Amino acid sequence: MNPQAFAERWAARIAARLARGTLEWLWREGCFAPWSLDLAMRYIDRNVALADATRLLTEAAEAGSP
Repeated sequence: MNPQAFAERWAARIAARLARGTLEWLWREGCFAPWSLDLAMRYIDRNVALADATRLLTEAAEAGSP
C-alpha cells in the first residue's frame, strides 16, 4: 500500500469514529436540536455512521422533536 492510500484510509476511519462518537453523545444526552438532526441527515447522505444517525433521528421522532 502506498502512503497516500494509507493516509486516505485512516483519515476516513478517524472521521467515521468521530461521527459515531458525536452522534452517540448527542443521543445519550437527548440533544434533539434541529442542528443535531441536520448533522445526522448529513451523515446519512454521506453514508457515514448510519446506525448512529438513524438511532438519533428515531429517538428524536419518538420524543416528538421538531
